[in-house]
Amino acid sequence: MDYTIKLLLDILTTPALALAIVTAIGLMVLKKRTADVFTGAMKVFIAVVMVSAAAGVIVGALLPMNTLFERGVGLTGMYALGEVYTAAVMPVLGFEISAILGIGFLIHLLIVRVAPKGSWKQVFLTGHVMWTEAGLTAIVLNNYGFRGTESIILGAVIQGVYLTISNAMTWWCMKPVTDGAFGLGHIISIPTAASALAAKYLGDPKNDAEKIEIPDSLSFLRLPSLVAALIMTVVFILLSIMSGPSWVEANLSGGKNFVAWGLITGVTFGAGIELILAGVRMFIGEILPAFKGISEKVIPGAIPALDMPAMFAIAPRALMIGVAIHVPLLVLFSLSQVILRFPIVMLPNAIVAFFDGAVVGIVGNKLGGLRGIIVGSVVNCLYYSFMGVFGVQFMGLGKLGLIGMGPLADDATWAPIIAGICMLLGRRA
Repeated sequence: MDYTIKLLLDILTTPALALAIVTAIGLMVLKKRTADVFTGAMKVFIAVVMVSAAAGVIVGALLPMNTLFERGVGLTGMYALGEVYTAAVMPVLGFEISAILGIGFLIHLLIVRVAPKGSWKQVFLTGHVMWTEAGLTAIVLNNYGFRGTESIILGAVIQGVYLTISNAMTWWCMKPVTDGAFGLGHIISIPTAASALAAKYLGDPKNDAEKIEIPDSLSFLRLPSLVAALIMTVVFILLSIMSGPSWVEANLSGGKNFVAWGLITGVTFGAGIELILAGVRMFIGEILPAFKGISEKVIPGAIPALDMPAMFAIAPRALMIGVAIHVPLLVLFSLSQVILRFPIVMLPNAIVAFFDGAVVGIVGNKLGGLRGIIVGSVVNCLYYSFMGVFGVQFMGLGKLGLIGMGPLADDATWAPIIAGICMLLGRRA
């Protein structure tokens, strides 16, 4: 029984495998030939592995940037990334996290099955995010004295409700972006919805960033991977100069000249972007027709809620503008916390700058054009920088020996909500 449960949990938390199975089920429901079922499932498997590998390339290229920020800009404080603290507490809360993930997903499917058509009819399909959200839930519940069975029961209900609400919250702004083909299945629902509102009411959709004329001499700017490589190369070289070239060569570049290292790292980042875009095109081309079969037979009217990279091919120019705006804003807001003598300073997060900046750029442009990207980016960066400082107080990470970590995006709001539920049940941290 333990082996079977572990097998099911491993499948559920491995996005490539889980989505390949979803694709196969959908194609079988549509009564496709065995060869077509196999081909479709394998193409999704390969595409998601490509996207995951590309995301790993991007994250690997971005991680040194946080070290450079700390040394070059003089910022120290809290770093927010759910994968880090969830992985760190697995030896202590691994059973609770795994059970909350699995049972919570089943509760989510049940809610979607009985929900009316529309924004509530989305199935959350981003496995690693379900894992980190289960991690946050278990961590907060642990801080308020919930462990074992009571943590699993309460946590699974919270997880199932969150997976449903988070999708519904952004459907109104995702629907025009994806033409209703899929929703957003990620923990950035709250800041994305807030950014989209700002873009809608303060922006101008007529000024579409994707339609900005680019002279032939600058035609290379039409290639998002090339633009990404150029931007990140400049950023790495500038931060290396601010941090001290000799220090960078001794501690980060493996002895390579800091300019050569900055160029290699920047181009590696651009290569990751190219891989993501290629994998997303293949993935979307297979998963959407297959999911149509599931929505017709198993959960009528269901819509897939997918990971952030599923959007990246929709508006690559708006994506890069969003990223380019997020980088200086995150640094600026962190510096403001230093000036205001915040007890905790939220460090600029290069992963947030790219992935969140990409989504905010695409959604902001659709609803409010270039101005929408700008105002949406301001809202998102404010949320990341300041809400995380508030939310970390409810997690009790110090009890688990995790100092210098904090919540990201929705988790910054969800942590105090879970804490409030615990307090209503008579528990105190």
